[in-house]
Amino acid sequence: MHEEVSKVSMLCVVLFALAVIISLGYVVFVSAKGVSDNLVMDTQASLTTITQADLEMYDQNEVSGTEVMDAFYLFQGRPIAILIHNYSMENGLKTNVTEDNDPDTVDPSPYAIEIERVKAGTETIEKIQCLNYNALLVSDEQGTLPKELAKTGVVVADGSQGILTLNKEKGYTANYSFAIDLDEESDDKGQIRKNYGVGGFQAKNTCEYIPSGARYNASLIRFTDGTIMGIVFIQK
Repeated sequence: MHEEVSKVSMLCVVLFALAVIISLGYVVFVSAKGVSDNLVMDTQASLTTITQADLEMYDQNEVSGTEVMDAFYLFQGRPIAILIHNYSMENGLKTNVTEDNDPDTVDPSPYAIEIERVKAGTETIEKIQCLNYNALLVSDEQGTLPKELAKTGVVVADGSQGILTLNKEKGYTANYSFAIDLDEESDDKGQIRKNYGVGGFQAKNTCEYIPSGARYNASLIRFTDGTIMGIVFIQK
């Protein structure tokens, strides 16, 4: 009889200990999950905050070539167009796009556009060719991409209005919007088309090359409703 009581007592102790362990495990799990959820929420909030803060950094400011390249990597994958104009584009240098790695065969870049710099009103001061990285802008109201300009390997937009117009006080205004992938067989159908081909950033003797110490004027691109949709960098 005494042995049976001892066994029952031992069983109760084991069951109680097991219950304590399970309870502690549940508490730890719930706490960890709460921390994880808060971390995700905080990270998402931080990304949003960082994006807005960093965009404002490029509002009518002067930056270095290194900062231009950093901007691409910072906003890579986000709905932010990065437009870059280098002096070399005016000197007939080709882009860093080749066929079969043949250095004598260079294709025009499909990711370059022309922007207009205008005064108040419609008078055009000058047209500047820019390479479009990350999110791509369209060249007209039909949503088509730009056409080829053979001399430099850069392409310019169709239409007389241009893709962007410059207001000296407010930066650039986009006349159209982003290019959208409409390919029925594409995994990215309905998504903004993007250009991640930045190999030319370090390729000397191409119009894409960005000297780290060069200086650029940075201006934000806004849609007609004021939404920020990109940055223009023009080498000084």
